[in-house]
Amino acid sequence: MKLTYRCSPSILLLLGLAQACVKISPPDMDEPDTSTPTPADTAADADTDTDADTDADADADTDTDTDTGPPDPIEIECSETPGSASASGMIEGSPARQTSAAWYANDEHQAWVVLSPAANACEQITAFLRNDHDSRAVSIWLTDWDPGDTGVVNVVQEPSLTLGDSTPEVVVNGWEPLLNISVQMDHGSLQVRHAEREGELQVTGLDSWSEFGDTMFGNFTACWCPAVENFNWPLVEDSSPPPPPPVSD
Repeated sequence: MKLTYRCSPSILLLLGLAQACVKISPPDMDEPDTSTPTPADTAADADTDTDADTDADADADTDTDTDTGPPDPIEIECSETPGSASASGMIEGSPARQTSAAWYANDEHQAWVVLSPAANACEQITAFLRNDHDSRAVSIWLTDWDPGDTGVVNVVQEPSLTLGDSTPEVVVNGWEPLLNISVQMDHGSLQVRHAEREGELQVTGLDSWSEFGDTMFGNFTACWCPAVENFNWPLVEDSSPPPPPPVSD
């Protein structure tokens, strides 16, 4: 930046050029502010910084609250989403109709299904195991099978099963409450359409029968029910039919 000097001729003669010249700053040069800030100004600056930090913290809290992460996986519970069934047949000469279904699969390539005429098959498991009911119900046992498998599975007699041979097979048993016995249906097949662990099992084309006229056929969608694990009908010592009522005089 160029500087200009203004000099007085009379002073130049007496004092000399260097001491008589007065430096004139250009009009656009600002002199530095050497004043000391007052306490009020300092407090105002501090408040401004504090407010900015508070706003930043609030924004950070908002971002943290909205980031809730992925949702928990949905688990099917028969108490809230009971399975459904549309299956019917004959057990020991009496009609049997199933309206609900529950199932469970373990990590050893096995699964169990219970069909019931009640509205919620899962809620009936304890009564079935204690033989404290009067329902003609059905049990299904899948072997050498995993929930990811779909397709047709053949019904076989339980004594002919070979566990661990990697061949999916199924055993179907009906329960007759008047005789307290389970009745095996040793022929037929079913088709698994969809199966998801802790989810639903969808089966169509259940078609099973025995040489003695016992049958069960239809479709069902079973809900996940851990109580069904290792399900088997109880062995009742006295399986004879109840005595007839006394004849009145």
